[in-house]
Amino acid sequence: MDFNKIPQYEKPKEQTQEIIGLLGKSFLTKNLSEHEIEKLAGAMLPREFKPNDLIIKYGDTGSEYFILAKGDVKVIVY
Repeated sequence: MDFNKIPQYEKPKEQTQEIIGLLGKSFLTKNLSEHEIEKLAGAMLPREFKPNDLIIKYGDTGSEYFILAKGDVKVIVY
């Protein structure tokens, strides 16, 4: 993946730092370089979901990467 080609979205520095911290702990991204993590953090946007909202469905083709920063989710795998 060319990290220089992914979109970058303006956000407060505190929010970017929070995302970088979360990416540094995630088993999928913790081995990326500092530059790659910073670029990935710049491409992420916060999302909020209400109780019982469906976030992803088993079997769907993924086009987004989610990191749970706050709250709880229920995961059901069939």
